[in-house]
Amino acid sequence: MPVTIEKEIKNTGRKIQKIYETVAERVQKFRDACPISEGWALTTQINFPDGNMVLAIAQMINPSGSTVATGTAEEVRNANYINKTSAVENAETSAIGRCLFAAGFGGGEFCSADELLTALKRQEQLKAEELKVIKYGGTGQSPKTDAPKPASNPPGMRPAPTPPKEKQSVNPSTSKPIPNPPSEKPAEILGPRLKGVTYRREGTLIIAEGNTFPVKGVLDTAGFKWNPGLKAMAKEVVA
Repeated sequence: MPVTIEKEIKNTGRKIQKIYETVAERVQKFRDACPISEGWALTTQINFPDGNMVLAIAQMINPSGSTVATGTAEEVRNANYINKTSAVENAETSAIGRCLFAAGFGGGEFCSADELLTALKRQEQLKAEELKVIKYGGTGQSPKTDAPKPASNPPGMRPAPTPPKEKQSVNPSTSKPIPNPPSEKPAEILGPRLKGVTYRREGTLIIAEGNTFPVKGVLDTAGFKWNPGLKAMAKEVVA
């Protein structure tokens, strides 16, 4: 489904909407028109100019081996919370999308750097609002607690009886009371409540399991990072 980004023209204040077809839709159009079985190919090359930058180059190759179109994209790892864990994926996807657009596959327009930045900022705001809803039960605000008021009895009525104390079992051989089992502790909250996601402890790590990919932005905001060794989102906690 195409994505719409709203942009305001500074000189006139008029707002315009630009439509961008998703990369998945562009790839599908390319595969339908230029199947792999006929020798068409999309290739990508990932470069790391320094420790904080990712450069991706995508090329469309025809059956004779010639380059039909090229697309490039650059991502900075500390530009936003998404790039902290997915800078390579973002750069590669953007490069493929621009390559396909240059070859004529894709409706809408090229996306400029400013427009991409606006879209990413809006995405961050939406994720932050989503995290507030999860944390505070849908209100977006910290819940208020009112101190309970002491119960009062109407005139002429006796006060409510005091509930009886819990009986304790007695060991018949020693005539000593048997201590009651400790009450069950409430379950520890290990991470944000997300549909299809569960958590478990492993040493000093809390590991998120299940359908974590659609909500990895929320998990990242909550402190969970991709752990290559575990192949899962994990958060280190103090033992």
